[in-house]
Amino acid sequence: MKDLCVKFETFEFNLVDACGALQLRAKHEDEIEEIWAEKSKNKELYNGRIVSLVNHSLENGHLKIDYCEVGYKDFLAQRAGLDLKLSPIGVSGITYFLEEGVKKFLVGKRSLNVTQFKGFNELVPSGSLEIDENSNIECIKQLFIELKEEANIEKSRIKEAKPFCLIFDSDENVYDIGIAVKLDGVEDYKFSDEYKEMRFVSKVEFESINSKELMKASVMLMNAFQTYFSVGLQLAEKNEEDARLVMTWRNDKETLKMSYGQNEKVWPDFWHEYRDSYFLEDALNPSFATLNNEKIAFLRSNKYENSSIEGNVYDIGINVSPLLRGKGLGTEIIRTFSDWILSHDVDAVVAEVKTINPASKRAFEKAGYTLFETGIKKVSGDEVEIYKLVYRS
Repeated sequence: MKDLCVKFETFEFNLVDACGALQLRAKHEDEIEEIWAEKSKNKELYNGRIVSLVNHSLENGHLKIDYCEVGYKDFLAQRAGLDLKLSPIGVSGITYFLEEGVKKFLVGKRSLNVTQFKGFNELVPSGSLEIDENSNIECIKQLFIELKEEANIEKSRIKEAKPFCLIFDSDENVYDIGIAVKLDGVEDYKFSDEYKEMRFVSKVEFESINSKELMKASVMLMNAFQTYFSVGLQLAEKNEEDARLVMTWRNDKETLKMSYGQNEKVWPDFWHEYRDSYFLEDALNPSFATLNNEKIAFLRSNKYENSSIEGNVYDIGINVSPLLRGKGLGTEIIRTFSDWILSHDVDAVVAEVKTINPASKRAFEKAGYTLFETGIKKVSGDEVEIYKLVYRS
């Protein structure tokens, strides 16, 4: 069977009768016990209840996993060479935090004292998926346990955890539920004896690790993460559905406070404004930033006049969904849209930010903008102090 990566929104486990696996186990019971006895000589082992995949199906973003229950000793026997037709499922985390708008991922280098993959690098944490005493399978809870054991990171440091993919490593015949774990930052942490070293790295640094010293499952998980959680762009359309969404975001109290216009938009007046003035010939097509196919921000860019910047210059306007505000996405949205603007034979992009909005100024600077001017902008008879920042390729 080939390597596999299935991305999902929601998932469930479904216990099924796997007669074939039970028959194979019965056939090899003596060998399984011999292997268990041998492996238990030098260290204490626990024959926990683990999950073996029987089948899976994906429909409308929902993943259904049919499984049977096996013992850890069965899995260990298969590792030792017995073909028991087991497909164990584990959990693998991609743990990260944001540093100046850049994602930093937790990577550990395996100790030379471990049984397998000595000296290999892998995303942390990972572990087997067990069935608890109440016959429940709790992926996130299990991953938190692994994160504490492997990196001494407490649950209180975790901002969110999102299961998002099922991967299959054909070399190891192992499935993993991939879970993205976002931390609130990073302080001192201790790693277990399983690892020689542990560090947070950027995506670029991760990709620079020698592929021969990197666990394949970690590469698959990183690739799945980048396609699932990276910001994309979708052209806005001249229809009422998009217009109503933009108006709802525009009327948010915090958005109004930072906008030049302080009055709420009303329907159908805003529909006429959107339809007649947002799609002009000298403007680039308005767009939505998307994350996992969900619209998360509205973006505009018009020809920028009266600028001291030479060349073909356009501005940038951004309105992030109130639900996504404060999630650390602003910088990536700005950078993605700014690069898209420059791809249309534009020499520079200018952002105007109110001086009372330092958070927005920082987001633009993290995205690569530099301050070139401060000034006063007249809006409806009022004078507004603004920063002017520029972005070039």
